[in-house]
Amino acid sequence: MRSLGLYRSAALPNFRAQVLPDGARLPFLSLLSRPDTTPDSSLSYMVGAAEEEYGASGGGWFLDERDGLLQADLRRALSSAAAGGRPVLVVGTAFAFVHLLDGCALDGWSVRLPEGSRVMETGGYKGRSRVLEQADLYSGITDCLGVPASSIINEYGMTEMRSQFYRSPLRAGPGRPEHTLPPWVRVRVLDPVTLEPVESGPGLLAYFDLANLGSVSSLLTEDWGERMGEGIRILGRAQGAEPRGCSLAAEELLAVAAASRSEDTVLDDG
Repeated sequence: MRSLGLYRSAALPNFRAQVLPDGARLPFLSLLSRPDTTPDSSLSYMVGAAEEEYGASGGGWFLDERDGLLQADLRRALSSAAAGGRPVLVVGTAFAFVHLLDGCALDGWSVRLPEGSRVMETGGYKGRSRVLEQADLYSGITDCLGVPASSIINEYGMTEMRSQFYRSPLRAGPGRPEHTLPPWVRVRVLDPVTLEPVESGPGLLAYFDLANLGSVSSLLTEDWGERMGEGIRILGRAQGAEPRGCSLAAEELLAVAAASRSEDTVLDDG
C-alpha cells in the first residue's frame, strides 16, 4: 500500500457498524499477535487500529509467537471481566478459538461474560490438523465464554483486498446467513469452468473493491458462495483449492510455539 490511510478509512467505520453498532466502547481481548510483533499481518493491524479508535482500557493481546495462546493470562482477563460485570469484545481467528476451547474442555474451565459482550471470529474452520464446523465452534464459544450465537460476528477478509465483509447478528438479526458488503464493493458469482456469471445458485466469488487503489481492483477468488438478498453466503473453499488465510497462519504459529516448548522441555530435562 502507498499508505495506510485509505485502508483505515475503509476498515474502521465498517468494523464499528458491524461489530459495535450500539456504540459500545469495550476492552478488546485479542487472540492475535500484537501488531508491533507481526507488522505484515493486516488482521492484527486492523484490530489494533479499531482498538485505538473504539476500544476501552483493560484489553490485551494473548497470542505469542513463542508461547502460543496465553491461556492463563487470557483466563484471568476473562474472569476479571465477568467478576467486574464489564462487557468485553473477544477477537480471534477460528483456529485460535479452537485452541481456547480445547483448553477449556481439558480443564473443565468456563466463564460467563457479562451481557453486552461479543465475539468476532475470522478465518476458516478446516485446518491442517483439525476440522471444526462453524456450528460446533459457536456452541463451544457459548459453553466456554457464555456468549450466545446472537452475539458472535464472523469477519471475512483477505490480504489482497482492503475491504472486509461481516455476518453480524447484532446488525442483521440472528440466524441470517449472509455477509454484508460495504457499498464500494461489488461481487459476481461465476461458473467455475466458464467464468460466466451465475444467475442463481453457488459459484466462484469475484470482487471489485474500490478501496484497492494502487493495487488490483478486481479479484477472482477460490471461495465458493452465492447471493443472499443484499449480501452473499460464503460456503467455503472450492473443491481442490489450496487452504489459506489467517486461521491457518494462527495454526502454524501455535504449532511452532508448541514445538518450541517441547524442545525447551527436552533441553531442560537433559
